[in-house]
Formats: sequence, C-alpha cells, structure tokens
Amino acid sequence: MKATIKQQPDGNIFMILGLAGKEIKNQLGVETYNKFKADVDASIKSGADYHSVLGVVLRYVDFDCSAWYTDDEEEEQEDE
Repeated sequence: MKATIKQQPDGNIFMILGLAGKEIKNQLGVETYNKFKADVDASIKSGADYHSVLGVVLRYVDFDCSAWYTDDEEEEQEDE
C-alpha cells in the first residue's frame, strides 16, 4: 500500500521528501514513516543522486496528478 500525494511538488527533492513524509505518516502510520525515513537516510548516506532518492520516494507514494491542472490549462495542453 502506498500513500497518495495530491499537491504538485516543484521538483525540489527536499520539498518532495517533506510532502512524502507528511503523507506517509498521515496515511500509513508512524511505523511506515520510520521505515521510509531510514530508507531515505541510507540512500543519501550511500551517495545516491537525485533520481535514486526519488526512486525510494516512489516506493512509498503515488502522485495524483489529476488535481494539478485547471480545465483551462488542460485545454491549452491539448491545443499544443
């Protein structure tokens, strides 16, 4: 089971980690949050790059992109 993030992150790994940690704790509980935090810490300590740390995040969360665009933005994207 994964937590779901509805807020659109800006791509900053620290913002993503903060959003993920908050939603994991709220939706899945403290035990899963502690496991997530340990996995992220181990990844960073091993010298992992941005994409590797993001990979750890994606093992725990899904991003719900449906709320990220307004109807006007969706129409503009379809026109392009």
